[in-house]
Amino acid sequence: MRWPFTGLRIEWSEEKNLKLIRARGVSFDDVVRAIEEDQFIDLIPHWDERKYSHQKAIVVLLNGYIHVVPCVVDKEKVFFKTIFPSRKIAQKYLSNS
Repeated sequence: MRWPFTGLRIEWSEEKNLKLIRARGVSFDDVVRAIEEDQFIDLIPHWDERKYSHQKAIVVLLNGYIHVVPCVVDKEKVFFKTIFPSRKIAQKYLSNS
């Protein structure tokens, strides 16, 4: 699948980025690099649409494993919220390949 947000800025909280690096060993910079290297897999609705109807979730292959990046998209930018590996989503996409 092609990156659907060509032309939009990608932004994030640098404080959150540093927390992710310390806690999970991944960064938003890694996600951008993965997207640039055609490792973007899908864009899905947030799984808790009632609470997070304004968010989407990016599915990306990062360091050889499926990660999910919840984000908010508007007319100018994509704002990354967090990054986490997802066994459930990995099973869905890896079983389809």
